[in-house]
Amino acid sequence: MSDTVAARTPFQRAQDRFTRNRPALFAFCWLAILALLAGAALVLGPHGYDQIYWDRIGEPPDLSTGHIFGTDYNGRDLFARTMLGVVVSFSIGILSAIVSLVIGVIYGAVSGYVGGRTDLIMMRIVDGLYAVPFMFFIIIVVVLFGRSIVLLFIAVGAIQWLTMARIVRAQTLSIKKSDYITAARFSGAPPWRILSRHVAPNLTGVLIVYLTLIIPDVILIESFISFLGLGVQEPMTSLGVLIADGAKEIYTAPWLLAFPSLTLMTILFALSLLGDGLRDALDPKSEAIS
Repeated sequence: MSDTVAARTPFQRAQDRFTRNRPALFAFCWLAILALLAGAALVLGPHGYDQIYWDRIGEPPDLSTGHIFGTDYNGRDLFARTMLGVVVSFSIGILSAIVSLVIGVIYGAVSGYVGGRTDLIMMRIVDGLYAVPFMFFIIIVVVLFGRSIVLLFIAVGAIQWLTMARIVRAQTLSIKKSDYITAARFSGAPPWRILSRHVAPNLTGVLIVYLTLIIPDVILIESFISFLGLGVQEPMTSLGVLIADGAKEIYTAPWLLAFPSLTLMTILFALSLLGDGLRDALDPKSEAIS
């Protein structure tokens, strides 16, 4: 039995720890179900997200008509538009997080590992970019290149990498003092090999947890940008746009605010639980504690 346990890979042991964490497993299942439901609703659903029902404008939820979330004041099915908002918000959040991950990890790892004057200059560049107003940067990008969802997640990711770089740098400064890094240096391993095979794997847990935090942050940023009219445009929508529109009709049509808000709230809560579960699963110390 001991030989079998010892033969298991770190990924398999992390998977076992994750599956034993019921809240995190439930959060993962909920996000997966929501993503599948959103995709199915847009492809196979009876109502199109831009289809207008002139005789059902501003109707409350009604199972008999198939509008389980009701309709908005343009006569469009709110469930279909909420599912579209889930897809758009998820896409922008995930893709922006990937952009920030790639840039931030490379920049922060190089800065922390090289150190010295190079680290000082690279971090002063980050400080200078922090001083640039975020909305000013978005407005310039939109004016120069036009409105596009792809452009939006690139622009958001190009800002979010600054925090990612600082986190990676701090972790790299701590990791490079370890004995196995010293041994790798004395063995003649080049810096790129040390960064890719020794430093980067030890950053995985921190990065995954931070990604589960940055995705909801990006979703909220996208909501604010779309509210200003610089993001997602009609007939497309996002959860932030739906919430902004529903807030205007909170007294006359509360369902327009309730359903998108509850959907966004469950997504943020599930991402929080998922981040905690992944952090515990990827931490080898938790295996000894359990």
